[in-house]
Formats: sequence, structure tokens, C-alpha cells
Amino acid sequence: MFSQKTAYRTYLYNWLTLYTLCNIVVALLIGSRFYQSQTIPDSFIGILFGLTQGIGQLGLLSFIASLPLYLLAKITNKKQLVIYSALILSCIGLTALLADTFIYQLYRFHINAMVIELFIAGGSEIISFPMSMWLIILGLITVVLIGQYCIVKAVTWYIDKDKKTHKAFLYLIPLCILSSHIIHIWGDGTYNRDITKQSKLLPLAYPTTAKSLMAKYGLLDVKAHKTQSLLKHNKVKSNLDYPLAEIAVTETESKFNIIMIVIDSWRANMVSQTLTPNIFAFKEKSLQYLNHYSGSNNTRHGMFSLMYGIPGSYWDSVLKEQQSPVLMKTLINQGYQAQIFASAKLTLPEFDQTLFSDIPSLRLTSEGNKPWQRDEKLTKDYLDWSSNNSQKKPSFSLLFFDSAHGFSLPDDYKKLFKPSLDEVNFLALNDNYDAEPFINLYKNSLHYIDGKVGEVLDSLTGKLDNTIVIITSDHGEEFNDSKLGYWGHNSNYSKYQTAVPLIIHWPNKTPAVINYQTSHLSIVPTLMSEALGVTNQASDYSSGVSLFKQEAALPWLFLGRGGYYAIKSEKHLYELDRLGNFTIFDDKYQEDKQAIININYVQEALLEMSRFYQK
Repeated sequence: MFSQKTAYRTYLYNWLTLYTLCNIVVALLIGSRFYQSQTIPDSFIGILFGLTQGIGQLGLLSFIASLPLYLLAKITNKKQLVIYSALILSCIGLTALLADTFIYQLYRFHINAMVIELFIAGGSEIISFPMSMWLIILGLITVVLIGQYCIVKAVTWYIDKDKKTHKAFLYLIPLCILSSHIIHIWGDGTYNRDITKQSKLLPLAYPTTAKSLMAKYGLLDVKAHKTQSLLKHNKVKSNLDYPLAEIAVTETESKFNIIMIVIDSWRANMVSQTLTPNIFAFKEKSLQYLNHYSGSNNTRHGMFSLMYGIPGSYWDSVLKEQQSPVLMKTLINQGYQAQIFASAKLTLPEFDQTLFSDIPSLRLTSEGNKPWQRDEKLTKDYLDWSSNNSQKKPSFSLLFFDSAHGFSLPDDYKKLFKPSLDEVNFLALNDNYDAEPFINLYKNSLHYIDGKVGEVLDSLTGKLDNTIVIITSDHGEEFNDSKLGYWGHNSNYSKYQTAVPLIIHWPNKTPAVINYQTSHLSIVPTLMSEALGVTNQASDYSSGVSLFKQEAALPWLFLGRGGYYAIKSEKHLYELDRLGNFTIFDDKYQEDKQAIININYVQEALLEMSRFYQK
């Protein structure tokens, strides 16, 4: 009796192993749909990475999914129960993988909790497939069912006849997993886009990176490989379709100089006559946007939204393909003298490869050990640069101050706001922490920055008739405002972390106060259409609209990046967290369990996240 049970279990284990191996092949065939013309590798190493990642990742997922079947085989000797359970489970798994390929092709992300909830809550109004696609899906599901039945019959016949399972193939899966991670480490370290463009194609794939570690031990020359990557750029097929049309320009006799002043971590309610006296005086004779939002809650994606005018979800693709903003290309093409004066390094985030990659002799950093010192240096460098510019050519400059982000100011600087911390102990922050001294340190650092901005504004005396000045921030800063334990930024999409000041001086524009909801995504189309003579529709190169053509609040705003983003209406915030859970918050970032998802806003946001990819 014991030997008979053992023989049955051995038979079922052998059957399941061979059946799973066969379905790995099927999964690879279905998974090939994640690859499109822009992501198919051209090189041998790229093809090798794709094969090893596919076999390793899909093989691992297949065996994880089959673990309940092995458990079932262990506790029962009923052959038909195990076989038909395997048939049902494999059909569900392969159908889910098939559905995921359709979702990925449309929206460039995989099935997650939000997608499932949107299917339940909104049905086809959210994930909109044409009838022809539904018919194709139905046909493919039928093929999966028939194919699985055939595989079941073939595996059963083979095991009954030969008793062999070719278990040696099992060793191929961990070997491929290890190989794919090693190849990706090398590809990431050498900026090989033929490898890295495949890194997020497969569901739940997280290829290993170790660029910093390799550079630390001298295993690669980061600068050399960046240069090499730039030279090979044209050889890689593009996954982006940005802009959607060639930019057309109507030439003008004279062009405005453009200055953008960006203060890192400057939240919307931190502008006053006491706190920022120079900026306050300047805003009184400018356009003031009092309900304005960055495109994200962090520097990388906030600045991306400011300079590209498209959602932060495109960041990874833009970085991999090193695609510069249409705004910067247009400025350079029109002969602008351009320079960036940033306190923090422009190499992390990789703004030197994205936002400002077209600027000749790009200034990558400022001298100084502390943020306030670097802010002082960038101010001096800007003043020297602007005074030496040719007056016959227009200029574009961006000044990026960092003292507020670093809560930094000189030791002998007079602190107007007290009580104030001297430095921040971030480990001490909790729900019961007294925020006032922390906020006052933040205010004092903003007051210091205001003095530097005042020097810049003073240098524009007599030049404002021909100069556009934009003063804003990359994102906000939270001090446990929602009483949920959030401090700083990059942790949620509340107004505390995303609402920022926007002040615009525009020659011949009457000063005004604008209270309706506006977005960073609209700054690029404003400059392109109103200052640079671009005649294209804004939708050709941006997800925003010109601020001067906007007469009411935008119905919804996109905030965030790929995989973690939010949709903000005037009353609610629909936030997708890192696990894919969809939560609705009110204006004070308190969960509103009674609110209902606005189907139209979500659908429009999903489409906007995929509109600038090649179809």
C-alpha cells in the first residue's frame, strides 16, 4: 500500500513537472507580446538578456503558481483531480498573462489592483477595448483552453509511456535568472539601452542594478560610458513618439529673454511680505497663480513636468533614450543663449541626460559644501553670465535654489522666525513632534533664498519690458499637515507636497490674481505658443494648455510618475500607491470612503500616460 502511494505521488510529481515546463514555453510565446518593434533588441547581448530574463522570470512565476498543485498531489492520490486542477489553474494564469499583454500595450503598465478595481467599478468605460479586440481576446482564450487540453493529453501520454520528465531542464530556470541579473547589471552600468529598455517589460520583473557599486570600485568609467551611450543613441529604436508632429514656428522680429527661478521644496502658502519680501513685492506687479500644482511630489518628476509639459510617467523612457525637451530644442534652434545655474548636481537626478542635455557647455554644479553656499555661488555665477551675454541674442536661464530643501543658511544669518531648529534630526520626527521649530527653520532658509532672488530681480531693473520671469518650485514640503505622519516630500500627492507658488512676469500683461486650478504641465505650451511663435496645437508636444488660453480650472491634474501617481480633481485626489491600491482623499488628505471614482478623469489620465508612445 505504501509503495503504491509513493508511486502515485512520483507519477503526479513527474506529470506536474513536465506540464509546467510545457507551459513555460506557452508563457514565453504569450510574453513575446510585451515586445514591440521599439523594444526588440538588435544586439546579441540584448537578445541573450531577453531570452534569459523571459525563461527565468516566467519560469519562476510558473513554478510559484504550480506550488498548490504539488501540495495537492502530496495529500491526495486522485490523479484526475490533480490533472484537472492543473488545467484550470494554468488556463487562469495564462489568460491573466494574455490580458496583461493587452493592458501593457495600451498603457505601458501591468495589471495591478487599480486596474482590477477599475474593471469592476467602471468596466469598459475605463479599460476601453474595441469590439474587434474583445473578439480577438475571446478567440485567444479559446485557443488557450484548447491548447491546454492538448498539452494535458500529450503530457499524460508521454508520462504513461516513457516515465521521464527531463528534470534537467529545471536547472535552466535558476541559471537564466542569475544570468539575466548579471547581464542587466552590466547593461545598466554601461548604459546599454538594448538591455535596459527591456528591464520592465515582464510582469513583476525587477532586474538588479549596481552602477554605483561598480563605479565605487572602479569597475566602470561612468562618464565614459555616458558619452558612449550618447554616441550610440541614433542606433536604438525609439519607444517614444514625442513630439507627435514636427514643430512649426512663425518667426518674430524680437524675442523675449526668459528667466526661470525654481526654489526646491517651496510650498504654495510660503509667500508673504515678511517671509519672502523681495518675491512678495515682485508678485504684486505680476500674474499670481494661487491654486497651482507641480506635476509631482519630488524633484525628478516635478522638474520633468515643468520642462517637458508631459506626465512624469514618461521619465524612464526619456532617460533611457536621452530625449531632450521640445522646449529646449526650440530655444536652441531659435538662437537662445542658454545656461542652467543649479545648486545641486545636475547628474542626479540625471538632468544632464534629459532636461538640459541640449545645452552646450552645461554647468553641472555649484561650488560649496552646504546648500546656502552653493546658492550664493550660483547667484554670483548667474549675474556674471548675464552681464557678459551678447545683447544681440535672446537668453534663457534657469536658477535652481536648494537651501530650503536642505534647511540651510549661514551660521551668522539672523533668524526672523523663532523658535527655530539649528538642524533637523529626521529620526526624531513622529506624529507627536512639535513642528513649529522645524517649520521656522524652513522659513528662515526661504528668507535667505529670497535675498538671493532679490539680487537677481534687482539685476533686471530696466530690462523687464523684454524679459519673461517665472518663479516657482519643483514640489512642496509637508510638516505632518495631514496628521498622518508625513514629513517632507515624495511620500504622497497631497496639496502639501504638490501645490507650489507660481508667479509670472510677462511683458505687456496686466498683473492679475488667478484662483482656479493650474498645472506645471501648462508652462511649456505657454512659452512655446506665446513667446516662441510655435503654431502647433499644444497637444502635439504637451499634456497641458497655455495658461493664457485657460479661462477656468482644469477638471483634473496628473501628479506623479509611472507606477505611482495620482489624479487630482478640484475636490478629490485619486491616489495609486506603490502596491497598486487605489484610495480617494479629500482636500486635507483624509480618506473619503464615500467618494466615487470619476470614470472620465481616470480614463483620460490613462490615455495621457500612453499618448506619447509609439503605437
